[in-house]
Parts: sequence; structure tokens; C-alpha cells
Amino acid sequence: MASVYLFGDEAGNFDFSKGPGASRYFILTTVAMSDCQAGDRIQALRRRLAWRGVHLGAVLHATEDPQAVRDEVFSTFRRCEMRVDATIIAKARVPGTLHDGQQLYRYAWHQHFGRIAGQVARDGDRLLAVASDLGTRKRRGAFHLAVDDAVRTSARCPHRVAFSGPT
Repeated sequence: MASVYLFGDEAGNFDFSKGPGASRYFILTTVAMSDCQAGDRIQALRRRLAWRGVHLGAVLHATEDPQAVRDEVFSTFRRCEMRVDATIIAKARVPGTLHDGQQLYRYAWHQHFGRIAGQVARDGDRLLAVASDLGTRKRRGAFHLAVDDAVRTSARCPHRVAFSGPT
């Protein structure tokens, strides 16, 4: 029995507004790996950077960190075995019955995980799906159910769903 760790994050706002700053797409990206060495190595990198006096915020964030820091992050990831998948959803093509943030999130996870499940986790594996932490306790509960339902529907292995801390 192999362990599979799947970490997910989304981009794009959860509404269907068309005004300035509104996203036309909702993107769900996951990174799958058989162990957590990538996270361990990134934490070690953060400590090395801190000892060198490199200013870091609460998290490493590619759009906000200096190029030298980004280069070290990508160098660290290159030494790790992982699979990255992204599902890009044009919100204009989402059925009107799903024009709600929670329904969009559920739809994205079902579309995404339905496509990759058989390639990420096999019969007999166990899967830990970790999604980014979002919103209020009520919203997190609905999102937890959405991720759990998508994984349960598509994977044929024992699984758990968790959320990462705020980023």
C-alpha cells in the first residue's frame, strides 16, 4: 500500500462577476507526491534563508519574493519527485445552476480529480488530499464536503481530506 499526498490550491475568484478585477477563469492545481520531502526541503530552505538574513514573509510566495529566492525554491523542487496537474475552467461556460462559489468549487474538484484520479492513486493506495484553507468555518465545511465527494467518487482507495493553514 502506497501513500499519496495531494495538495491543491485554486486561483480565480468564486463569483461570476464581469467587472474590473474579476477573473474569467477558475483554476484548480494539485501537486501529488509519494512523500512530503518537498515540504521538508522547503522548510529547510526557509531556515537557511533566515540564517542568511534574507527577509521572508509568512510564506514563500513566487510573485512577491526576490528572484534569488524564487530560483532557490525552484531548484529545491527540481530535486523532488512530484506530479503537477491543473484544470482551467472558463467561468462563462459553467452551467448557470453552478453559478455559486461553493458549487463552482465542487464542480472544479469533480472535473479535476475525475480526470487524474486513476493516474494519481491506485487500488490499495491511501490518499491524503489537502486543499487550501478558505473562508469561514461554514464555508470550510462545505468545501471539505466538496473535496471529499470528488475524491470518494473518483478514487478507489481509502482517503482523508484536510486543509492547509492560511497562506
